[in-house]
Amino acid sequence: MTEKMFQRITIVAIVVGPMAALFAQRVLDRIREKRKRKLALFYILLTSRATPMSAAHVQALNAIELEFYPRKGKNVGVIDAWRIYCNHLNKPKLTGPTLLQAWEDRRKDLIVDMLYEMARSLGYDFERVMIQRDSYHPSGLMDMENEQAALRQAAVKVFGGKEPIRVHVDT
Repeated sequence: MTEKMFQRITIVAIVVGPMAALFAQRVLDRIREKRKRKLALFYILLTSRATPMSAAHVQALNAIELEFYPRKGKNVGVIDAWRIYCNHLNKPKLTGPTLLQAWEDRRKDLIVDMLYEMARSLGYDFERVMIQRDSYHPSGLMDMENEQAALRQAAVKVFGGKEPIRVHVDT
C-alpha cells in the first residue's frame, strides 16, 4: 500500500467514522424508543386489566397495532391476539345474564391471551395464570363504578324526557 493510499484511507475514516457512529446511535435510539413505547402500553394494559372501561385502557388497546407494527417476528402473536380480542369486543353483547356472562368470560380469556403474547414479545416470562389472577379490583371501586353508571343512566332518562324528576316534600 502506498503512502498516498494510506492517507486517503485515513481521511475517509476520519470523515466517515463519526457519521457512521452517529447513524448507529440514531438507529439504536429508535429501537430503544420503540421498545419503551411497547413497554408503556403493556404496563397500562396489565395494570388496568381489571378496569377495561377506563380511558387509559381503551387508548392503550387502540395503540397496539401502531406500536407492534409490522406484523412479523415477535409482533405476530401480539397483533393476532389483539385482532381476535378486538373482534370480540366489537361483537354486540347478547342480552340475558347467562349470555352476558359468557361474553365477559370470553373477553377475560382473550385479554389474558393478548397480554401473554405481549409479555413474550417483550421478553417477560409471565404465566397466563399470573396475568389472569394477580390483579386487584376492590369491591368498593366496583360499587362506585356501578353507582356512577346508574346515575348516568338516570340522568339520561330525565334529560331525555323519558322520566320526570320526582320531588317529595316533607311538612
